[in-house]
Amino acid sequence: MDLIKFRIPAEFVLARVTPSASELAYGFHHGWLEPRDVVAIAVAKYDKRSPLQPAEEELALLVQQNLWRVDELVHRLESEDQISQEPAEKLWLFLSLAYLLDNSAAFSEPLRLVEGIYADFDYPEELQDFVRYMPLRAGDRPGPEGLLSRWRAYVERRSDHYKQRSA
Repeated sequence: MDLIKFRIPAEFVLARVTPSASELAYGFHHGWLEPRDVVAIAVAKYDKRSPLQPAEEELALLVQQNLWRVDELVHRLESEDQISQEPAEKLWLFLSLAYLLDNSAAFSEPLRLVEGIYADFDYPEELQDFVRYMPLRAGDRPGPEGLLSRWRAYVERRSDHYKQRSA
């Protein structure tokens, strides 16, 4: 069970990366994407003439009245997509933290939400630098400003990684 969950719009995702079929399925199954966002991402991939799995192509061609089929097609995506550059969780870890950072004013305690995301993704080492209860490394600036600075640096590094991947 996930501690932290909020929806991430397709526009936000597509501005940062073009998800693989398995990453798209992961985002949907873990509640980050709504059915219309899954379709919007598939349409964007279709419009860019990106290689698509058969289920992705069907998603791209769905009409609004058939959104009930998204769940079925996403399940097919998981079996169709065998080529993955890295685990799908890595992308959604980045996207959740990037979305939270960009929209932190809309959340009452964003640093508490970072802690929940840290737990939800099984305590990845790369997040330790901006989790409040983790010890500081030598030379790290303490306090919320330091945490925010290290969080922003993580998002920028991962943004660069995904921009290169989508190029």
